[in-house]
Amino acid sequence: MRVLLNRRDERGAVTLIVTFFIVAMCICAAMVTDFGMAYLNKQQAQGAADAAVMAAGKVFVGQSGTCASLMSDAGLMDSANSAADQLRLANLPGSPDVNLVPSCATGVLTLDYHVTTTSPLGLGQMVTGTDHLNVDREAEASLQIVTTTVGACSLCFLGTGQMSTGNADYQVNGGSIHLNGSLSAGPNGMWTANSIGLAGTASGGQFSPAWKTEPQIPDPLGSLQMPLLTTGLSPKSNPCTDGPGIYGAFPIPKGVCTLQPGAYAITGSWSMKNNSTLTSSGGVTLYFQSPSGMLDVKNGTIDNLTAPTGSPSGAPPGWPSGLAIIYDRNNTNPITAQGNGGTAVAGGIYAKSATIDFNGGSTFLINGGPVVVNGATGNGNPGAVIVDHANDIGGTQQSNASTTTMTK
Repeated sequence: MRVLLNRRDERGAVTLIVTFFIVAMCICAAMVTDFGMAYLNKQQAQGAADAAVMAAGKVFVGQSGTCASLMSDAGLMDSANSAADQLRLANLPGSPDVNLVPSCATGVLTLDYHVTTTSPLGLGQMVTGTDHLNVDREAEASLQIVTTTVGACSLCFLGTGQMSTGNADYQVNGGSIHLNGSLSAGPNGMWTANSIGLAGTASGGQFSPAWKTEPQIPDPLGSLQMPLLTTGLSPKSNPCTDGPGIYGAFPIPKGVCTLQPGAYAITGSWSMKNNSTLTSSGGVTLYFQSPSGMLDVKNGTIDNLTAPTGSPSGAPPGWPSGLAIIYDRNNTNPITAQGNGGTAVAGGIYAKSATIDFNGGSTFLINGGPVVVNGATGNGNPGAVIVDHANDIGGTQQSNASTTTMTK
């Protein structure tokens, strides 16, 4: 006998299950879309922040100043904010305005920039309870502040006018040349140094390396107390035999005049002619006082006039080391070496208001230096000023913001 079982109709339950599954899938898809869109908006906001802060950083690159002065420069900050806002809006149109936040807390200039926007939610608000998500992204850029010395020199021309040097050569081995003014050189004039800086412009001449624009520098030996004291030095008549002291005008005789080590204060012109040689047996400083002190070498030779490594022997207080020739600061008499004579000095020359004149084939050879003068004239070829084994002095510190780096 066959028994028939009563089977329920399950088609309605299957329909409910399928409907629930479809609804759940739609909700999941909507939420994935909502949060996926939020993720894309987050990426877009981060890109906008990165681009904005890098644009702001480029405004500061190459600007002179310390971290603090750059940060407090309202004009630069306005320009940096404008550059950042422009890139932010280009990458994220309609995003709210925001300001850069600068800081020097880490010793470098940091620029912090926040970008905010909203991402709308559809069914995602069933989970979050709000119709949008806030997107806030941050970017930070840092600029190292690099401090360099510009205008440091071994051959320093402090005159602010135009210096005309003809076809003479100027060579510094191991140091730099700086001019506070402009230069007019002959076509065959050679200028060679580690660096050549001009506060003005240059015409003519051949430069190795090419000259560059630098700010005017103050007197690098401005701390030297002048006029030098002559207390304790006695008046004398013949420096070739009498040793250190105070001298007036003196014509160096033919032959060799050897100065004994010490301090020489000179109130007149020391002149030289053919077959005269001036040298020293040790460290000497020749101090040419205003208004008439002057070193006038015409066809004679200065051979290894050597500066003292300490204060000159027997010198009054305040006489410096390392300088063989000193002119009073207001002494405008030239230091001359005309004709075919040569000048060789081991040490430095300081004559702030004077020029070095070397018409003809004369050569000034200075071992060590520095040479600090108002200017120079030299029309001869191959007349030259050569500073060997140079010692740079002076210059001004200049701080600049360097390349921008993303740090966050």
